[in-house]
Amino acid sequence: MLDDTISKISIANTNYQHKHLIHLHTTMNTCNRLDDLYPLLSHLPCLHYLYVACDSLTIVDFKQLAFELVTRVPWLERFDCSFKQTYIEHIEKLHCMSPLFRRMKCRKVEWSGGWHYYCVTTENA
Repeated sequence: MLDDTISKISIANTNYQHKHLIHLHTTMNTCNRLDDLYPLLSHLPCLHYLYVACDSLTIVDFKQLAFELVTRVPWLERFDCSFKQTYIEHIEKLHCMSPLFRRMKCRKVEWSGGWHYYCVTTENA
């Protein structure tokens, strides 16, 4: 409930810009929805580092993410992510969308019993 209030306050106050926050880690609890993140980024144009964790993205979501990052946070130097249950067959397509996406890899994560899922991530492990 507190998170909803903060989001509404931040989005409602269009004159507010945080000029000192340069690192942000965010975990999105919504499946296949980064749309809630974009208005917040508009208030953080000086952001240098962003980490996002979310589930079930498509190539269309990555195209939108690339556009939003370049327009809303032009000073962003590093973008790290963990997008679970996300499979991109040709990861090179993501690398071409944005220089921030060049470190992304598509990994198969295996669990016991043969169950697995795919993850697009910048993490080494």
